[in-house]
Amino acid sequence: KNISNNLKKLNIKSKDRIAAYMPNIPETVEAFLGSVAIGAIWSSCSPDFGINGVIERFSQIKPKILIVTDQYFYNGKKINILERIPEIIKKIPSIKHVIISIYPGQLNLKKLPKYKNIKTHYWSNIIQVSVSKFKFLKFDFEHDLAILYSSGTTGKPKGVMLSHSNILAGGKNVMLSHKINTNDRALCVLPLFHINGAIVTIIGPLVSQSSLVLCERFSVTNFWKFISKFKCTWFSVVPTIISALLNKTSENEINGLDLSSLRFGRSASAALAPETHKKFEEKFKTT
Repeated sequence: KNISNNLKKLNIKSKDRIAAYMPNIPETVEAFLGSVAIGAIWSSCSPDFGINGVIERFSQIKPKILIVTDQYFYNGKKINILERIPEIIKKIPSIKHVIISIYPGQLNLKKLPKYKNIKTHYWSNIIQVSVSKFKFLKFDFEHDLAILYSSGTTGKPKGVMLSHSNILAGGKNVMLSHKINTNDRALCVLPLFHINGAIVTIIGPLVSQSSLVLCERFSVTNFWKFISKFKCTWFSVVPTIISALLNKTSENEINGLDLSSLRFGRSASAALAPETHKKFEEKFKTT
């Protein structure tokens, strides 16, 4: 509610676009929910994308707000995201506000960056308690909710508009197909800009009122450890992850873990070879 109210104070209205250049952290999910609750259209991409990848995608949709993290880490290396912002906002003139989220566990910025003709805000201010009363609005099922993108392997990435009904149907399909209930807990290792990560492992738990363990990225080393530690009951991945787990996880690594909570795993977004499917089930005793 606080996020929604504070976005409205920035003059965000129904069908305005909000873009996030954020990793898999709780703030990304919070921003998504706060945005769509007021009828805004959400879009996001990973900080793994370079400047051109961001501009190719977000320039198509003309967002009013860009939400970013100040930094993130890749293979132990700190990546400065704020260095990329001047070039991005130069090429996307529709952006009027930049909201900066401090990466979890890191120190606050000494000074809020300033950009010409653009207002900057700390995420910590956007989540502050708002004195305004919040009223949940009802939107038509076909009201636009999010824009995702094609991979860009055969040309520039193409935006795909998804409605409230698309998103809810996707989440409900996951819930009904796998009989997910409030006792279930998903492990999300896929990026939140990816439809599998966004719809299956975010909306699925949301509509089923179950819980979620959010990982910043997939790790062969941590995958089974997290399932054991957090008692996850299911996961959704892609075939390349299935192959990585199959080929890079030893029997000794999993023998000492309690995986009894796990009910099932999903593989989607591409075809999974039957032979790989069978080997995975045999090795990890899951379906």
